[in-house]
Amino acid sequence: MRIQDVADDFIGCKTRVIESRNPQIVGVEGIVIDETKNTFTLRNDAKSIIIPKERAKFQFETGSGEIVLKGDWIRISPENRLKESKRVLRAINRSEKIW
Repeated sequence: MRIQDVADDFIGCKTRVIESRNPQIVGVEGIVIDETKNTFTLRNDAKSIIIPKERAKFQFETGSGEIVLKGDWIRISPENRLKESKRVLRAINRSEKIW
């Protein structure tokens, strides 16, 4: 995992929910059209769905390939992600929960 992988802007990435505490959203996929500190908004088949990051795992298709991230690791506002990316990457490497 690289710093760029966690610092990237996820808007426009194809995303799939691969784990969640809410079983109804597991398998939901779409394009990220909005992001907040706690949620992603995915566009899927002419509808939008808001997915909470907490206790979920996401698979992203980025320009550098596919990456899998726990939502708890990236529960930070997009504008602060670059500033916090080194701390996030350290936590990912230790498989720790950040928040």
